[in-house]
Amino acid sequence: MIDKNIVLQILKNNDLCVLSTASLSGKTESAIMALTVKDDFTLLMNTEPTSRKIVNLKVNQTVSVIIGGLKNDPSIQLDGVATLLEGDSAKSACSTMLSIHPELKDYGIESGTFISIKPFWCRYSDFSKNPPEIAEVEL
Repeated sequence: MIDKNIVLQILKNNDLCVLSTASLSGKTESAIMALTVKDDFTLLMNTEPTSRKIVNLKVNQTVSVIIGGLKNDPSIQLDGVATLLEGDSAKSACSTMLSIHPELKDYGIESGTFISIKPFWCRYSDFSKNPPEIAEVEL
């Protein structure tokens, strides 16, 4: 069994992920996103307020996220519930993201929309091992 602290370290060691959302009718949309992960496994992201993912999240908050797995490193698949942050919550998310990734300031992060994702399902996969190590991890 994979320890959830290993999963947290992998999440924190990655700056990018793929976020997948779906409309109410089920039409999907995926995007590469900058990622910040808090100690409680909450994922923070930022995007343009008019993006398709924001339109989708307003009607369907369930998301999937994939992190890692590109260079024989382990990958993490997550399903979770996304919340669009406003007011003080958005300011706090902005501060947290900039404290970890100050380069995001160059992308106009302050004027974007902040997304918080609470995972409810996690799968760890390491295909560099023989046999591959695959496990669902309770967060």
